[in-house]
Amino acid sequence: MARRFPNHPRDWKRIAERKFGNFITEIELLDDVGRHILWNARRHRKGLGPLVDNKISRAKTFTQHLNGPIAGLFIVGASLFIVGSLLSLLVSAPEFSPGRVFFAGSIFFTSAAYVQYLQSINNSEHLHLKKNDKGWVFWAWQTGRIDFWVTGTQLLGAVCFNFNTFDGLRELSRTGEFATVWLPNFIGSILFMVSGYLSVIEFNTRPIFWPRKSLQSVITLLNFWGCVAFMISALLALVGVVSPGGISGSLSLILTAIGAGGFLSASTLMLFEK
Repeated sequence: MARRFPNHPRDWKRIAERKFGNFITEIELLDDVGRHILWNARRHRKGLGPLVDNKISRAKTFTQHLNGPIAGLFIVGASLFIVGSLLSLLVSAPEFSPGRVFFAGSIFFTSAAYVQYLQSINNSEHLHLKKNDKGWVFWAWQTGRIDFWVTGTQLLGAVCFNFNTFDGLRELSRTGEFATVWLPNFIGSILFMVSGYLSVIEFNTRPIFWPRKSLQSVITLLNFWGCVAFMISALLALVGVVSPGGISGSLSLILTAIGAGGFLSASTLMLFEK
């Protein structure tokens, strides 16, 4: 008989449980033969399974194969944002449109975010990630799990960037630029900040601002500081809309490149996550 998420046999003893609000982020257990089981919310989301006596599980899980495509899509999206930012700063030819590079990058970001969301909602609720016999679902509402909020807010933020970068391709008035370019950028950046902050807690079990000595901790902090850079970039972009001609536009692009660099680094390291 199973207990609350994550499910496990009732004869396993929970010896420690770490939470953030109502979200369970980490559990330590002893199984029926006395082995130490360490379950972590991020590892569960990535289909990596718990640590058994501090050893990584080699078993292939139902959704683990999605980690490579997710990382690859984020790598391409982040790279395009870096290229778009640098070209905007360095190329001044009137016929050149870096907005197309940003829009292409946003499509890859959204694709990665949706696959990541799919991975999260299709994971088994069992601690050992036993195969979900219900088949694949493409939408789910799982508000009691921190992974749902990590992936869901990032997906919504990426969709906002789709609108922001697409509308940036058009000639707009200052009011139109504020409503259809800056506002989606600002909302998307807030949603990325929420996702990045929760992602840090999801693995590290509490808010931290410098990584611990683990690959996953480094990944979550690189991603978080990328989100911070995107948020500052969005605020600087507003100054550029209100008072065109200053250096705020250039600073905004520099922060966009820095933020995308954080995402690129985190996504590259995700390829080595076990």
